[in-house]
Amino acid sequence: MSERQLLIDAGNTRVKWQLWDGSALLGEGAEVREAVSILPPGPGALFLSSVLHPDRESGLITVLVALGWTLTYRAASAHPFPGLAPGYREPERLGVDRWLALVALKARGAPPALVIDAGSALTIDCLNAQGAHEGGWIVPGLRLGQRALFQGTDGVRGEAAWHWDASQAPPRHTAAAVAQGLLQQAMAFIADVTQQGALRWGQAPTVYITGGDGEALLPGLRLRLPEPTLVLAPSLVLEGLRALGKIHCERPLDSLNSPSSPP
Repeated sequence: MSERQLLIDAGNTRVKWQLWDGSALLGEGAEVREAVSILPPGPGALFLSSVLHPDRESGLITVLVALGWTLTYRAASAHPFPGLAPGYREPERLGVDRWLALVALKARGAPPALVIDAGSALTIDCLNAQGAHEGGWIVPGLRLGQRALFQGTDGVRGEAAWHWDASQAPPRHTAAAVAQGLLQQAMAFIADVTQQGALRWGQAPTVYITGGDGEALLPGLRLRLPEPTLVLAPSLVLEGLRALGKIHCERPLDSLNSPSSPP
């Protein structure tokens, strides 16, 4: 595709974007949803991934169309990608952001792998040694866990600093206790799932970290997992959106679902 493409990943907190011209990345960034009017103007093709409520998504599309973009492709978990199928019993219930991250891993072609998306929710998805999606897990993300503590208790308060304390000493005030506790909880969960995968597949998976809190988790994870195992991939969802959008613009859905295509 030679025309300009604006890739949009509309999450619960931020709108992440990339601007492409053919094979060249022209720019990228992340904005709060209220600031989408400062995104690059069209014309060109708009590829959209969204987990927003339909009313909010409609408003976002209206702004982007007003900027000159043409909605060319809207991603969905049910949209096939060669050689990959959702491992969910109800594929349409798999979050589209999770599906696109898996598409990106499949396109990179290096199973087995785990993708950790550290956003509003912390999700882990498995791509086994044969490159098939096995399923995954969903738990509250760091800030969601913090809000749950604040809402469910009267005495736990304080602004958290989301950075790993390299000393690993027990925190001595409430805000740090919450932040370091939630980080420890998330990292222990990721390390345990990684170990389970290595035992199940007979080899250690590559662990890809994406999402807004990915960088906060990375330093502590490096103490728990060998360095070659970890890959920080902040644009993994957009990478998958571009790969999936490109083939769906070039090939009809029926051909992607045909017996000649890999399952």
